[in-house]
Amino acid sequence: MKCIVRVMACSVVALILAAPAGALELGDQAPPLAIKEWIKGKPVDLENVQGSKVVVLEFWATWCGPCRASIPYLTELQQKFQKEVIVIGATREDPNNTLKNVQRFVRRQGDKMGYTIAFDGGATARSYMAAMGMHSIPTAFVIDKEGRLVWVGSPFANLEEVVVRAIGGKIDLALMKKIQKARRAKGLALKLEDWPGALEAIDKYEELADPSDEELEELDWQRFECLAKNRRTRKKGRSFGEKLVQRSRMAPALNEYAWEMLTDDDYRGKFDALALAAAEKANKLTGGKEADIIDTLARARFVLGDMQEAIRLQKQAIGKADEDEQGIYEETLEEYEEGAEQ
Repeated sequence: MKCIVRVMACSVVALILAAPAGALELGDQAPPLAIKEWIKGKPVDLENVQGSKVVVLEFWATWCGPCRASIPYLTELQQKFQKEVIVIGATREDPNNTLKNVQRFVRRQGDKMGYTIAFDGGATARSYMAAMGMHSIPTAFVIDKEGRLVWVGSPFANLEEVVVRAIGGKIDLALMKKIQKARRAKGLALKLEDWPGALEAIDKYEELADPSDEELEELDWQRFECLAKNRRTRKKGRSFGEKLVQRSRMAPALNEYAWEMLTDDDYRGKFDALALAAAEKANKLTGGKEADIIDTLARARFVLGDMQEAIRLQKQAIGKADEDEQGIYEETLEEYEEGAEQ
């Protein structure tokens, strides 16, 4: 999966460095925050807020589309629970996510990014992401008033409900551990491409987790992946995917799977029309304003042989892209222009 700004959960393998998965478990005391620079808001010391605040720690990056999509949710969460909760967005350096890039991004967001922002030197990511075996962003961790890590998952997955329970001291830690175990089993089955096993794991996780509408749709996209990538169930996967695109209202998910269907070897050439439908719907849902989605739509047109429309759309994407993204999209435009000349 190419991860620029187009995925529901962006891969961050580079974060998995020294800490082995399982070094941190739910119920453990949360590791201290080793932050290189606090970009927005006051520095947070977990020991100092213990007993009075619930802390939400989300790992994100400027180039990650789903991370950007989570910003309004986290801002609303911070505003709603100002006295009881501290929301921290932690990010770390990579070639597309330098300190300068993050500072500029946060400055442009202004009040829309209404919570604390931290630039991690890598130690915090190792202590949380790597230690919990989490491989993608955005990922949020909830630390209760006792300083215990009580939840980890997507910020779109019932985060507010968990926070409310943590504020009231009503977290069912045993249940949280069962959900985390089911989440890991699901992730492992998908990683190993055990498609029948993954479908069973998805069902078990859904039964335990009582997911939000957003997470339910994400789970359905994972079901589509299981069906579509298995040659024995590909026809069923196509039908399932068509219905999913029709009812979907989540542009990031539509964009992610459109891109995967166009570029992943397991999909390539088999679901191009469905990818186009998903990309068109994502573009419609966002009012034609999101550069990464227009870029995906241009790719769909290019793959289907509509060179001139691909070029027109790619120019649109360049016009709407941030300065940091324009170079990538310009390289793609050159590819399309060369293809049109052949």
